[in-house]
Amino acid sequence: MNTDDSVKVDLATLVVGCQLQHPIYDPSGIVLLSKGSTVTEGIKHIFLDHGIEKVQVHRDDVANVVGAPAEKSPIAQFDGELRQKLNEFIEAGPFRAEDSGPPLRESMVTHNREAYNPEQRERLSSRHRRATKALDSVMRAAVRGGAVNGREVGQLTAASLESMTEDCESTITIASGADDKGVPEQSLQTAALGMAIGIEMGLDAESVRTIGTTGLVADWGMMHLPEDIRGAKRQLNEGQLFEIQQVPIFTAEMLHRTSDLPKLILPVAYQIHERIDGTGYPTGRDASSIHPFAKILHVADLYTALTAPGPNRRPMMPYAAMKTILREASRKSVDVDVTRSLLQVLSLFPIGSYVALSNRSVARVLRRNAEDYSSPIVQIVADRNGNMVDPDDEDAIMIPAEGGLEITQALPAPGRNELSSQQLLEIPA
Repeated sequence: MNTDDSVKVDLATLVVGCQLQHPIYDPSGIVLLSKGSTVTEGIKHIFLDHGIEKVQVHRDDVANVVGAPAEKSPIAQFDGELRQKLNEFIEAGPFRAEDSGPPLRESMVTHNREAYNPEQRERLSSRHRRATKALDSVMRAAVRGGAVNGREVGQLTAASLESMTEDCESTITIASGADDKGVPEQSLQTAALGMAIGIEMGLDAESVRTIGTTGLVADWGMMHLPEDIRGAKRQLNEGQLFEIQQVPIFTAEMLHRTSDLPKLILPVAYQIHERIDGTGYPTGRDASSIHPFAKILHVADLYTALTAPGPNRRPMMPYAAMKTILREASRKSVDVDVTRSLLQVLSLFPIGSYVALSNRSVARVLRRNAEDYSSPIVQIVADRNGNMVDPDDEDAIMIPAEGGLEITQALPAPGRNELSSQQLLEIPA
């Protein structure tokens, strides 16, 4: 926020029903309403309940937004020194991802059309279960204000990165496999996807580890929220949505108390909910003021969130989530290069998802197919007559186009009540 472009006004003078051309901030520079939002009576009451009586309005919005005065849970109290350090870091840009070593992708084991190795998969699954339990413990200690050592989180990142080096696709499907994801499960999935994107973008090991560690800690602040908000299956009201937008502030305060974290982790974690068009939070920064690692994790976090149950929403099919992110990239609200890398990592029909083929058989997407994101490597699970196929049948693993076949439809995963792209279009806005 440039204070020269803003005016401090009484909250009571905001005109209900007006649409913002620029964000509105609180006096400390935290975005309260993003550009394009509409001021409502309900949101004004929420701000008052949180002790916000004055707001910063952009000078170009004053004429339309400010009029004559009209007739709870605590907001995060952001430490002034910490806020200043974060703002100085952000405003010192431009940001660049500077590598000091070779691209990590040169060290990745490629498996082409190999099936997932059962023994290796059990080892990776066991490692993931231990990581989930350990991350949950660390998060809860941080919320209680206890002493947390960042090295513990770094060790989780190292273990996850080792798994990805062994078998990236198998690791990602394990990380995304939980039906009902809590904060630790979602954080692990976001971290894994973020690291995979970073690897695809040619980053070195140190940068990829930084992305992974940041993904593990970026939503610690969610643990501050009541369970009926962070695990809500219903539509959230304005006040609850406002609470969620305070999560980066809670997280920043918790990370500030965490020892032995690399310096870059805190500012990147603070930014992963920013959007490159300036409509994100907590400060409404645009592309030029968002760190490249935060842009990567924003896309990874978005995919994770879309494929998990949300407030008043079933989880999206992975294909529907990918289409949603591609649409956001076309609108310039998420980074195009990052989205392209996610597409290369997961494929258009993401690994782990199910598809129907033109011969009426059903397959599961097993691995990426080099640069051909529209024709991934699949494993037939049911033939055209509905008979289950032996999972050890090597001939069941194929690239559809090479067999004269096409993917005709994305399918929901068995046992999951997932939303398709068509169902999303049918939901009223």
